[in-house]
Amino acid sequence: MVAKHYAAIFTAPGSKGFSAAAFVGRLPISMLGLGIILMIKESTGKYALAGVVSGTMALVEAFFGPFLARLIDRRGQAEIGFPSLAVSTAALISLMLCVRFDEPTWTWFASAALAGAFLPNVGALVRARWTKLYTGTPALHTAYSFEAVMDEVKRHVDRRDAHGHEPLITDVARRMENQAASGKLRVKLLDPGLEDRGGGLRRRVRW
Repeated sequence: MVAKHYAAIFTAPGSKGFSAAAFVGRLPISMLGLGIILMIKESTGKYALAGVVSGTMALVEAFFGPFLARLIDRRGQAEIGFPSLAVSTAALISLMLCVRFDEPTWTWFASAALAGAFLPNVGALVRARWTKLYTGTPALHTAYSFEAVMDEVKRHVDRRDAHGHEPLITDVARRMENQAASGKLRVKLLDPGLEDRGGGLRRRVRW
């Protein structure tokens, strides 16, 4: 019965397309902050620096989010949403390159801030489209209900469950880090001439 109501809202032209795009757009949201932390920690070995850079993006996103949303409402999603997403994506790529090539730390903060400032709220954008399609009809409540379910699916990967189990993305990241550490240990046991510097194994130079 519930599935039948949900299926009915997708009879409108274009609804399947923007709903699918919104689902894909939600997927990296839970991974951005943690991904930045793991990337910088792996490169520098400093959790504090990684957390501050990730927090900078989150704070800037929270501050500029309402202004970006108001601009999108005024000018339209196609005119503002796509360019802002392109800028945010380019800023994230810039952050990865700056960390990879050990650029000055201020460039990391600048890239993170730019990414946060232009990151659109996917959930709000898709709800605005449902509102345009079904304003004044009972189907609007069904559409909002469907989006709430999609939000819960996204949140499931970044929070503990009722039994206190680790979030899915955290558990995966922890397993990857443990495997990496185990691999380093095995290599060091096989070759004592290696030492760990900044998260990577390098051969000690003997003079």
